[in-house]
Amino acid sequence: MVRVERRNSFEHKNKLKDFYHKFFKTGMEKLNDRIVDSYDMDNLPLPLEVEIETVNRCNGDCPFCPVNVHEPQRPYAKMTDELFYKIIDDLSELNYSGQLAIYSNNEPFLDERIIKFHEYAREKVPNAFIHMYTNGSVMGLEKFKQIIPYLDEMVLDIYDDRQIITPVIQPVYDYVESHEELHEKVLFSLRLKHEILNSRGGQSPNKKDEAHRSKAKCVLPFQELIIRPTGHISLCAADALGKYDLGDMNTMTIMQAWHSEKHEEIRKAMKKTGRKGLMLCDKCDLVGGTLKGVNGIE
Repeated sequence: MVRVERRNSFEHKNKLKDFYHKFFKTGMEKLNDRIVDSYDMDNLPLPLEVEIETVNRCNGDCPFCPVNVHEPQRPYAKMTDELFYKIIDDLSELNYSGQLAIYSNNEPFLDERIIKFHEYAREKVPNAFIHMYTNGSVMGLEKFKQIIPYLDEMVLDIYDDRQIITPVIQPVYDYVESHEELHEKVLFSLRLKHEILNSRGGQSPNKKDEAHRSKAKCVLPFQELIIRPTGHISLCAADALGKYDLGDMNTMTIMQAWHSEKHEEIRKAMKKTGRKGLMLCDKCDLVGGTLKGVNGIE
């Protein structure tokens, strides 16, 4: 059976909204604090997620996103082939087995090299869980068939307030439906275009209210390595505009970037005083992260 998920943000469910903030979020904040406190700074594991943004553009107009096409655009940047292969080779030498995403705050199919990049990554980092989120609008069926063998999972985020499989995605849906081996690999996520999500460090265009910003410590600096097209390292996926520069993959290895002095300063501050005083973090309401690999959690 094809996996189809209809997503509705809590902000659109007023009765659930207060319950979420009162119970679920409070519980997650306490869990996040315990996870951050448990990290040994002298024995920090490899990132659970590595994101490589190869071109810093998206064709989406989602009002919750700070890099949608109606917002001031970042200076255009496209990763060189040499830098991409260097990053993948670094991960290969580490026998990396975490999650690998060849996208971040962008639409991956706006890069015409995206299929060959995935082919190379799958060959060089066979133990990684390679996944992709795409709006599918410029993918098409042929590119889908070319890239899907290299992925462990693809999520098609279909932004339409009617929450339907749109005509441009229908051929892909029909193909997946007729290929049972793809049913678990591909998820069609029907999203509300005008939903209100997290504040993205206070940068979300449609969520300026800071009433529910989190006071919890954040696990992401301990779990995510976000590489922008220039090779510079951002704080996390919420740092879509690259306001932090924590390292440079042009001159560093993965390990050097992951343990850079600036990265370590952020983590020490997060462990000691939490988000207070940290740019973006002190306005962010995101609570969560992956628990896999943290103190034996699988």
